[in-house]
Amino acid sequence: MQAESNRQRFESPIIRTVSDIKRILAQLEPHSHLNAKFDDVILSTDMAGTDVDHRSQKYHVSAKTKTSSMRDVIIEGLNIVKQREETAAKVLDRAMSIAVDGKDMKPPSVISENSFMSVDPIINRTLGGYRNGHYIQWNLADGFIYRYDIFEHRLTRFQSESEQ
Repeated sequence: MQAESNRQRFESPIIRTVSDIKRILAQLEPHSHLNAKFDDVILSTDMAGTDVDHRSQKYHVSAKTKTSSMRDVIIEGLNIVKQREETAAKVLDRAMSIAVDGKDMKPPSVISENSFMSVDPIINRTLGGYRNGHYIQWNLADGFIYRYDIFEHRLTRFQSESEQ
């Protein structure tokens, strides 16, 4: 019974309706107590080790830690994606056109914002969606794509056939 409960905690949520999406997005509400800011915590310990001459030494180690909500973690990952998008656009704007067989050509972008990112499994596992650029999306059986902008905390609906 305990193992089954633990397994279910780590499964992606099942998203079938827009109500399921809204229920999942409630945990990303900017003013929710789940996303409140916490003070930094300083952790410290004394550790035993050896120095360069292999003599036993005690070392004092400390570090400042930061507690991040799931919203903060996703925003941090999507900020990297946004930076890649902006950089790719700048590089493409600055790229020199080269005439090839009488047609002006630009080299392809070497920066891809749609490649696998570390935030992708977090989005899938916690929200049951996928990343498209810096948006989170769900394709539902109702024929619509639901796109969430975490920076604006806004959910938008699109026809599945339309160009995204």
